[in-house]
Amino acid sequence: MYSTTNHPTAYRMVPRAMLGDLKPTPFRQWIQLERYAGKRDYVTATTADLAEVWGGVSVQAARTGLRTLSGAGWVVQDGNGLPTGTHRLWIPWFQVTDPDDFLITADDYTRQRMNGGRLEDERTRSFREAAMTAKGTEYPYVHVPVAVVDQAATDTDLLVWTAMRSYLGPEGISTSAATIGKRAGITRRPTIATATKRLVESGLLLPTGTTGRKGVQGYTVPEHLAGTYRVRKSLPSVPMAAAA
Repeated sequence: MYSTTNHPTAYRMVPRAMLGDLKPTPFRQWIQLERYAGKRDYVTATTADLAEVWGGVSVQAARTGLRTLSGAGWVVQDGNGLPTGTHRLWIPWFQVTDPDDFLITADDYTRQRMNGGRLEDERTRSFREAAMTAKGTEYPYVHVPVAVVDQAATDTDLLVWTAMRSYLGPEGISTSAATIGKRAGITRRPTIATATKRLVESGLLLPTGTTGRKGVQGYTVPEHLAGTYRVRKSLPSVPMAAAA
C-alpha cells in the first residue's frame, strides 16, 4: 500500500511553528502521513493502514499516534459514512486550534485554497499568514528532504535536523543548542548534542569549522539537502496549493 515512488517531490513541507508542538515520534509520523497523502488534502485509511505507513508499528501504536496528532490539531478525523475502523484524515497546512469541535469539509478546503491559506472559521489561523504578519516576508515552512526522513537514525535526530535546517543561511547554521531546543521543544541540551553528533556521523550535518557568537560551532547541510532556502523570500507569493 505505502510507496514513496508516487510522490512528485523529494521534499516535504513542514510548518516551522509545528516543530515545538509535537514530540519526536509523532513529528516523524506527521511527515510520513503527509508524504503518503502527496498532493491530496486527505487520506482514507484504516488503523492497520496507518501502522504500515508508520513503518510497521503495532495497530495500538498507530492508534496512539493518530490520537496524538488529532489532539494536537495536526490531523482532523472525519468518519462520516465510512466503515467502522476506517478514517478520513484531513491533513491541514495549519494547526486546528479546537480539533474536538471543528468539522472540516471539502467546501472548507476549497475556500481555504481560494483565500490563500486561511479557513473562514475564525478559530483557525494559517501559520503562513501568522508568520508573514509577524516577520514580513519570512516563509514559515521548512523543506525536509525525503532522504533525511529515511536516513535519520532516530525520531529525535529528524526533529533536531529539521530545527537546525530552519536556521540555515548563506553562512550555514550558527545557532546555539538552547535556541535549537526551544524551536524543537526539547529542553535537555545533552539531547541536542547527542543528536547533532549522530547527524554529523551520518553525513546529514557537516561542521563548517567556524565558530560563531559565544563559541557556537557552525554547521551546514550537504548541498543536495539544502533545499530552496536561497529563494525563501520569494515563496510567500506562491499559492499554497502549488507549494504543497
